[in-house]
Amino acid sequence: MAKVVSSKVASRKVKILKPAWKIVLLGMASGLLYWTLTSLFVRGNYSLTIAGNISTILVAALGITAMLFMKIEQPIIIAIATGVSLWGLSEMTDKFSTFEILLWTVGLYVLAYLLYYWITRYYKFWPVFIFTIIVVALSRLIVIL
Repeated sequence: MAKVVSSKVASRKVKILKPAWKIVLLGMASGLLYWTLTSLFVRGNYSLTIAGNISTILVAALGITAMLFMKIEQPIIIAIATGVSLWGLSEMTDKFSTFEILLWTVGLYVLAYLLYYWITRYYKFWPVFIFTIIVVALSRLIVIL
């Protein structure tokens, strides 16, 4: 006679993602804000590098605030990982035309926010944190090469 074995396997919980359009809009707004702030700081006699770095920090801080209002979990990880990944964006887009700079900035912010939002859907903090650090390190390595 067959023996019935009951096994309870704990499945890994993944958060249900909020609609992605919210993150896309936040990424678009962040990219536009980054471009605007960098342009304003450059006109204020800052070097392009310093203007871009200040803009990155301000956009990350405002992104955290916006994600808190949108009730997105782990906004600090998303915003800091995006800021570190896109650090030096102003130098990378220096030789482009204004429209190209705006297009690349908005597009990269959208992609970065979507990527790190997708990574943070897992419930446990440490796996998310470690995987985020790996992805950020890889993105910086790609930028350097």
